[in-house]
Amino acid sequence: MAGRAPRLRLAALALCCVACAGVRLAWAEVAVTPQSVQLLNERGDMVVEGVVIDDPRRTADGQRITLQASRAQVQGRWQASEGLVLATLPTYPEWHYGDRLRLYGVLSTPRDAERAGQFDYRQYLARKHIFSIMKPQSVQGLAGGAGGPWRFLLDLRDHARHVLLRELPEPQASLAVGILLGLQSTIPDDVSADFSATGTSHILVISGWNISIIAAALYNLAAALKLSKRRAFWPILAAIWLYTLFVGATPTVIRAAVMGTIVVVGQRLERPAHAWTTLFAACWAMTLWDPQTLWDLGFQLSALATASLFAFGKGTEALLMLTPLRVGWLGWAREALTATLAAQVLALPLILYQFGT
Repeated sequence: MAGRAPRLRLAALALCCVACAGVRLAWAEVAVTPQSVQLLNERGDMVVEGVVIDDPRRTADGQRITLQASRAQVQGRWQASEGLVLATLPTYPEWHYGDRLRLYGVLSTPRDAERAGQFDYRQYLARKHIFSIMKPQSVQGLAGGAGGPWRFLLDLRDHARHVLLRELPEPQASLAVGILLGLQSTIPDDVSADFSATGTSHILVISGWNISIIAAALYNLAAALKLSKRRAFWPILAAIWLYTLFVGATPTVIRAAVMGTIVVVGQRLERPAHAWTTLFAACWAMTLWDPQTLWDLGFQLSALATASLFAFGKGTEALLMLTPLRVGWLGWAREALTATLAAQVLALPLILYQFGT
């Protein structure tokens, strides 16, 4: 019967996908064990040791690090510990991915929303598997930290950030850091507010445009060097993912990198890329790796904006061709405005809901 009923087959496939998604989401849940660091919340002064497992988020008044706890000292006794701690530290000294630290302070439980509709900080961190926060009284660096290729790339990015901030005047320096390196912490508040008010904040975020520029530039370089697509395939693929790691591998950048990878693989196999298939494949791969990505606002806006470009790009351009922008020498402005307007069609409701503007 199912073989003769396409709708029934589609419904069965949808139910199967939902069931598999539920299993994957349940598998991703963090189990509470006797060593879970969250059991030490609200238990007074203690010492927590661990390794910084993510790129620290630097702000104007400090830095936030995610620490993978390894042990804790409670009432003078050391005990094994596991789990993540979000620590807010002073601006200096700057800590980096792979550093091993000893924090002195009180572990706390993140606050939840005071009323319905408010931002729920506890739930936000729980999706990142973080259930403990700390604002340490003091921090001590320890020997034996982790390194690896990503540490080298992040250190290189920090060096590039310092060079840009030193060589360029403000606010151009901070804008260059945001556009090229994906770091917005040094952008002045008034400049950031202007970008937000004009709906152009996406310029400051690493996205598919950056990946497209890299891929196009490398393909042009390969053509100039008379390299075949087969020989250029691996260097271009490596460059895309090195840049992704270089700028911090946020969900938005990973989505763009996965889509770019699919396009490059399609060109290598001499098969045309289908825009919607590429987008859905990228989103599927990311949520398969980490189901909590579905609730990441950056991922949501990025996916919606990309889908909106695919759905409304041609229609928006057709409408602009009815305006004075149809003049040939204004093609650059028409193209930019087409992308800006088309991308906001599907993203606008989410922007209004989250930011109210």
